[in-house]
Order: sequence, then structure tokens, then C-alpha cells
Amino acid sequence: MKYVFRYKKWDRYYLYFIAIFVGLITLIIAANILPKNDTPTSDKYFIFFMLLGIVLLLVLVARNAYIWTVTLHEEGITRKNIFGTRTLHWEAIKVFRVLMPNYIVIEPTDARLKNLNIKKEIEGGAQLINLLGQRYSDLNLVEQGDETDLFLENEAYGASFEERVAYLKKWEQNANRLNLIAGVFSLWVFLVPHPSLLEVWVLVLMPFAFMLIVWFSKGAIRLLAGPNSRMPNLGIGLLFLSLLFLASALIKHNLLDFMALLKPVLTLAAIYGALLLYSTRNTWFTPERTSRLLVIGLISLWYALGAVIWLNCQMDRGQPFIQKAVVLEKNTSTSAFVFQNYTIEIQDWEIPEETLLIEINREFYEKTSPQDTVLLEIKKGWLGARWVKSWEAQ
Repeated sequence: MKYVFRYKKWDRYYLYFIAIFVGLITLIIAANILPKNDTPTSDKYFIFFMLLGIVLLLVLVARNAYIWTVTLHEEGITRKNIFGTRTLHWEAIKVFRVLMPNYIVIEPTDARLKNLNIKKEIEGGAQLINLLGQRYSDLNLVEQGDETDLFLENEAYGASFEERVAYLKKWEQNANRLNLIAGVFSLWVFLVPHPSLLEVWVLVLMPFAFMLIVWFSKGAIRLLAGPNSRMPNLGIGLLFLSLLFLASALIKHNLLDFMALLKPVLTLAAIYGALLLYSTRNTWFTPERTSRLLVIGLISLWYALGAVIWLNCQMDRGQPFIQKAVVLEKNTSTSAFVFQNYTIEIQDWEIPEETLLIEINREFYEKTSPQDTVLLEIKKGWLGARWVKSWEAQ
């Protein structure tokens, strides 16, 4: 007898809709950006291939929703998706596990082979589990159960079930408050033209504060719990915070020597990454470990970049110097499909064979022409990366 399982119908329709909608928006953006004469050719190629990649990714998502199937047949079990078809014969299957809340994992007898992971949210998921249960034992390991259920069974968090529920609820509210505070604080630093050094240091140390909250909660809060966990976590707040922190650093500081910051950026990213990895050490058995690694990498790199740029400029107490420079060329480009960037190109006074790009405002851009002389107020940077504090026409 043959059984075929697919994505639930409305899940497929949802993926189709998202793919079509985002694809259309992407094409509209491309149609409005690429023809502009003031967009540099290199930027046009970059934008084109980036948008093309987004469309292709959406096509793959929609195609996977259409062809993804799990089939039980006389020879074994077959899973089909966009990456190909894989079959495990019945005699090659050792056991299956139901990982709460979203995965069925089928383990082969040969340890060299990869597990076969199946989403539990499919049409007839309960029937699939029942059919597998008729052939194999269901190995629900204790450490692989639902995190919330395991937490509420632990008497270390309260003598009674009600006390443990109240303890979890209290820390869930604390996690929501901290995420909200982090979001509001990052918006404040982003919107205020000149935040104080204290505010910058608070943001730099925020991941360590998150780690302390996780420690004080005794496991009631996860710093990064993964997309399928029901435990309260601070990962979304930290991801949003790191992105906004980096954006504000790039917008408000005119760096000339970005490569001078490479070593401190990598060092701080390693520290942040180690903290995040340590905080998720008890959840690495879950199938979402790849996506979690990606999130950890993004948070660590974004946050380290933002922190190092902010500290390089805000901790700089040295005296600025005035540098005369001749405008070789001026350019305009679009970033993030919305913001217009204005830059002038000048000769590097320390390395004459190289040029520097200085980001300026629109007013200065419009009244400046090639061969004009400008006065730049330059600071050396706390971490050795030169940056432009101000500029004016001679």
C-alpha cells in the first residue's frame, strides 16, 4: 500500500502568495532603480544580480512547496524536495523520533548516513507517525522533548506546578520588557543626531546584559532559543538591535580606513559569537541548528561592526586637523533601494596613488564641482581608523 503526504493546502497557498507578492515588488523596484542615469554602472550590475537572486530564491521556495512530498511504499520511505529525492529502505531504518514541536526524525541503522528529517505539520502527519509506529519504536528522548514541558516538570523552579508556571510567566514578561527596552533604546541612538558616550557604551555592553538576564533566570529565558521553541527568548530583540546599531554607526560616521578596524571587529565578533554559542549549548540537538548558526553569525558580525565603528569615533579624544583636498569626481547612488547617497572622490594625502570617497549631504553635493577645493576636518580615530568629522568649501 502507498501513502503520500504533502504540505497542508493552505501552507502551500501561503508560500505561493508570498513568493508572487515579493517577486512582483522586487521587479517593480528593479524597474525604478536600474534605468536611472545617475546610478553607477557597477551599482546597476550589483542591484540587478541581487534582485535576480531574490526572484530565483522565491521561485525555489514556491517550487519546493509544490513538489515536496513524503511517500510510504512497499520498499521504504521516500522524501522528495528541490534538492532531490532520497529513499530509506525499511531494513535500513533503526528508529524514528518525534522532535517537538515540528519534526519527525528517522534514523538509519548505518551511522554514516544522515537522518531523514520530515516536517510534522503536513497533511496526515498523525497518520504518518502512526504508520511508522507500527514498524518501529518511537524514541522520544527526554532531552529532546518540548522545552516548556520539561521546564514545568523541573521542581527546581517551584515546589508545585502552579509555582513553576508563575515563575516561567514572570521571566517571560521580563524577556518581553527587555526586548522592548532594547528596541526603544536602539531607536533612540539611531534617531538622535549625537548620542552620548554613555548611551553608546550601554549598547556595546547590551549582549553581556542579556547574558546576565539569561543566567539569573536559571533557564527560564533563552538568549537564542531557535524558531520552533516556545521558551521566551531575547534573540529577536538582539537581532533587531544589532542591525539598527550597525546602520546608525554607518550613517553617522564617515570612515576613511575601514580595513584598520578589521582586527578589532573580528575579535569582538568572536567574543559575541562565543557568548551566543554558549547560551544555546543545551539546544544543539534540534534540526534548526543551521539557521541558528546563521543568526548567531549575523548578530555577532553586525553588532561587532557597529560597536567598533561607534567606539572608534566616540572615544576619539584627539585633536582634529584640517586637510585641503581637490574634488576629483562626485557621484550619487541609491542604497537599500530608498536612500540617496552623495559622495566626492579625493586623492589620499597619505597614499597619493589611492583615492578616498567622502560621503556628504545633498546641499554640499549640489554646490560642489570637480576641481573644487574642500576643507576636511579629519580625526585619527581611537582604534586607528581615520574619519571625517566635518567638511566645507574653501
